[in-house]
Amino acid sequence: MGTAGNPRPFKNSASRNAIWSREFDRHHFEGVASVPLLEAGAAIGLPNVCRSHRASLQGSALSFLLSLSVPVSALVAGEAARAGLRREIDNLNRRLADRKLLERAKGVLQTHFQWSEEQAYLGGTGSVPSRHNHDVVMRHARLTSQMQ
Repeated sequence: MGTAGNPRPFKNSASRNAIWSREFDRHHFEGVASVPLLEAGAAIGLPNVCRSHRASLQGSALSFLLSLSVPVSALVAGEAARAGLRREIDNLNRRLADRKLLERAKGVLQTHFQWSEEQAYLGGTGSVPSRHNHDVVMRHARLTSQMQ
């Protein structure tokens, strides 16, 4: 199972197996049980539960491990959803900051050139603002805010 930003941390199964084998040997595990984590029918993870002593897995222990699948899946899926929401919030905050800066730049243009709000929005061109005009206005706004 990978991290929220990187669901597949291993490039291939050979490297994953080599790492797993080293960890298994290093801790002297005698057995392992893998429990699938499912969300809406899709596999979202596969935690491995290791045993340090040699014994067969009893039915009650297997039932217990399988019963953990649903709540652990919910936790993993919830964390992935929260990470997605955090990214969306960060993106919206950046856009809001840009918007505030753009409004500030419009005010500077209005004051400096005695333009109306529409003229400042259009960058004095009288046409729909281009990406270039937007970039120029944003650079001007950043410079102006740094000087103040």
